[in-house]
Amino acid sequence: MSVIVSKRSISNMQFYKTARDLRRDITKMLEQMFSDESKFCYSRGLEYYLQTRILELMGQMMEAITRANEIYPTTQEELDKRRLLQNDAIGYVSALEQELEYLVDLYPQKVKQIIMFSDEIDHELKLLRRWKKSTNKIIGSKGQ
Repeated sequence: MSVIVSKRSISNMQFYKTARDLRRDITKMLEQMFSDESKFCYSRGLEYYLQTRILELMGQMMEAITRANEIYPTTQEELDKRRLLQNDAIGYVSALEQELEYLVDLYPQKVKQIIMFSDEIDHELKLLRRWKKSTNKIIGSKGQ
């Protein structure tokens, strides 16, 4: 049975789907941005560094999310590990945001391409924090 749109809530895994979409879209944007024939005043080395840095951050973000989500905590140690990985994921998203801001500083003519990810990144941060809060509830129910 379908749920009325106004009654739907965000999926428990929405943080994962949003992160994947963000990774895909930013990767495509970088590919287009740096495949332009028109070269900016920066070397290919800088472009390679920026692409590599952003792609690595997104890969680390997805790895932290996946590893944290794979933990089904039954002990305090597992809860702590999950929270550390959730913190890592939040940190990677924040670092990604900073790198995209740096791209805007270097390539202001591409601001429209880059800035469109700002809302999606903020949304992902909110989803990850909500997910982390749900882990805090698990901790509370375990008697801490």
